[in-house]
Amino acid sequence: MIRAKAFIFDLGGTLIDTKMRFYSIFNRNLENFGIKPLPWKEFREKYSQGKINDCILPKGSKNKEERLDQFWKNLSQDYKGGNDPLIPGAKEVLKKIYQAKIPIAAATYVMLPPEETERELTRYGIAKFISHIVTAFQGEEKRYLPKKEIIPKVIAKLGIPTKDCVVVGDTVEDVEGGREAGTKTVAVLSGLVTEKYLKKARPDAIINSVANLFGVVKIR
Repeated sequence: MIRAKAFIFDLGGTLIDTKMRFYSIFNRNLENFGIKPLPWKEFREKYSQGKINDCILPKGSKNKEERLDQFWKNLSQDYKGGNDPLIPGAKEVLKKIYQAKIPIAAATYVMLPPEETERELTRYGIAKFISHIVTAFQGEEKRYLPKKEIIPKVIAKLGIPTKDCVVVGDTVEDVEGGREAGTKTVAVLSGLVTEKYLKKARPDAIINSVANLFGVVKIR
């Protein structure tokens, strides 16, 4: 059983069911790149296997890394709040952690000011449980921040020893970012990534959704 003195939650796919919002924004940005939108089945298959970048730019494309960075930066800036539902059980889990007086932070790759993300979480009725929000937004600096750089920033705000923090997320980037920072990690299957692919990132636990969190993490 994992013991936690602080939690760092991803948002989309972990606390909020943003699959269709992400799919729509992804295709809109593909069109902006002059690329034909992907059918849902192909999108889900490629994303779940970590092959989505090859749908944006084929292998061998000129300046691929730089252009991919621009694509994801554009997408993350476009990731405005929608009317997506919360993952079932998410609010109840956050409330229980909050009542146990364990700090909760949110880490998201979107390039929006934290206060804008906080407004979205307020609409869902969960902002009151979250003490810190860190996004990929850096003011005037335009470089896109990956999760492996966001998570250490969250840990610094929490002020809790890294080994006592637990990162909960639905992507390989969440797991790898947590492991690289030295936290425990819990992967959830409520996003777009398959269990087989998540296992390759070696999380400490894999659960179907955040609703099952207390089956692998102890908070008292």
